[in-house]
Amino acid sequence: MAAHAEGRATIAQDENVFLSAHQELQRDLTVLVLQALAAQRQLPRSFAALDAMAGTGIRAIRYALEVPGALSVANDLDAAAHAAIVLNIAENGVSDRVQATRMDAVECLWKHRERFHVVDLDPFGTCAALLPSAIASVAVGGVVCATDTDMHTLLGKNGPSHAECFRRYGALPHPDCNRSVTPLLSTAFDFFTRVIFRVQEAGDAPRVPLAVVDQCTRCAHFDVHELGADVTCAAQCPICNNALQRGGPFWMGPLQERNVLSTAASMPGLDAARRYLDGILLEEPSAPFYYSVPRLFRAFKHVQPPSLAAFKHALRSIGHDVTTSHLDPMSIKTRSTSLDVYGVVKAWLVAQAPSTAELPSLLPSSQAVFSSATRHRKDEVWATPTKCTRQHMEDCSLLPPSSAATQLPSTSLVSVGATDDLASAIEAAHAGATLSLAPASYIVSTLRIGKAITLQGTCDSSVVIGHIVVEGNASVVLDGLVLQPPKRPTPKTHTLLVSSGRVLIERCVVQRSAPNIAVVCVANRSHVVMRHSRITDGLQAGLYVCGKATVDVLHCTVERSAGCGVDVSGGAACILSHSTVANCKKSGVFVHAFGTLTMRDCRVEKNCMAGVEGSDTGLSH
Repeated sequence: MAAHAEGRATIAQDENVFLSAHQELQRDLTVLVLQALAAQRQLPRSFAALDAMAGTGIRAIRYALEVPGALSVANDLDAAAHAAIVLNIAENGVSDRVQATRMDAVECLWKHRERFHVVDLDPFGTCAALLPSAIASVAVGGVVCATDTDMHTLLGKNGPSHAECFRRYGALPHPDCNRSVTPLLSTAFDFFTRVIFRVQEAGDAPRVPLAVVDQCTRCAHFDVHELGADVTCAAQCPICNNALQRGGPFWMGPLQERNVLSTAASMPGLDAARRYLDGILLEEPSAPFYYSVPRLFRAFKHVQPPSLAAFKHALRSIGHDVTTSHLDPMSIKTRSTSLDVYGVVKAWLVAQAPSTAELPSLLPSSQAVFSSATRHRKDEVWATPTKCTRQHMEDCSLLPPSSAATQLPSTSLVSVGATDDLASAIEAAHAGATLSLAPASYIVSTLRIGKAITLQGTCDSSVVIGHIVVEGNASVVLDGLVLQPPKRPTPKTHTLLVSSGRVLIERCVVQRSAPNIAVVCVANRSHVVMRHSRITDGLQAGLYVCGKATVDVLHCTVERSAGCGVDVSGGAACILSHSTVANCKKSGVFVHAFGTLTMRDCRVEKNCMAGVEGSDTGLSH
């Protein structure tokens, strides 16, 4: 039986009981929020938490292990799930803190009414049918954590889903409940939404008005009105003259409790989740929606849109505050009206293509100023991608490099025999030495290189089996090697990770990876030059460049990745020259989250999705 390690818990995975590894970040976020509430004494010193549809019991077990004062109940009606919960409770040694029950979720909520201070709902699909019982039965002042994977309906992908969304979610709360809610965390990523909210007596919470939105289905215009307000609503879009559609009612109050999230983001551990919260805290808190910059320019396909930074600078130049939503790295979030936003669009179009026939004629001229040379200080904070779990986030070093890490290469040449231990040989070698590897296989677990060193092999014959991590801002040369993970790779560990340093990769083959992670990752302002090398057969991306790192790829091949071939994000920059990216299951090259790409004389072909996908890319041929 396979085991899944997460947080402080280790969960046995039964093929008959569902466990979504993709929701680890979501579970981490919940742990941090509950830790923050406990630290702020907004939860009792000892409190009961219910995972109403527990599956393997991972949430209830993690709460007991990681949240001070939590005593959990893991409930599931399914017999196989109940058996898995009992097993996992015993395996994690939490029998005194976690109880397993087997009953219907709604029955469990009402049977223990007001016993639970935390109720977690994570069903298949919609949680709408469970929310009334959860809100009515949780203890006053308690917290409900709800997940919804019904994204097709929630996002309104087509006409029928609009009506279905209103039928499932569009009802107003029933007054007999006599309770009110206050959101603590509201987010959405991958295939689900996650909302954590506090439940109070109706009279204890300030009134938050509901609102409706008049939205254009052709362009990105929207206008928000308080429900019941005496306002004159336009029938047509002021931008494109298309008819407007009304949506709502919806919650118009704050979606995040910034005080709680600030405390959660300061908790130790769970680094990826803490950085995600940092991204949320950077947002403009009072803006109800956001604009996608690519969508703003969708109608003007012959005009290259401005970069996100340039668009934000232009809005600021006419007096508007603007940030980026954590939900979309190419978005702007602002309290300015859509007329102001489209005024900036018009200013860009006038500057780039004055004869544009589709210019919005109803818009006044804007005094917005675009600047490619000036960056606002907020643009220097990069959001963390959510779809990659990376070991370097736990142990990377951004300290100044040591003398051993940067010492210039010496003439020292050390031969490493086929029976020698490679890690010991590196440890014993002087900084700047060259280690000559025999035509053999060297088995390592995780080989950490933190000083200036050259590993030189005989092409295709010197094989290093394991995971290699370059750290400590070391200067490293890898020449003529085959790098590959063991048959059972360490989970969430790249075959080659440049966590911090400068690396030259020449005449190497880097092949295969652990599931759901890139073969090669370059992060944290590291710099890598890769020449005459090949990255192949990854189970996610071939090459992943992030965290403001820079990579120059010359005369290389990236092929047969289960994800995209080259993934550039987080303010990183990649130059591809005279190289090939081919036969990948997704896009050949994917550039997002403020990444930049330059291509010269490259072949990107036979990939299942786009050749080159994304925004903020500089292309040269």
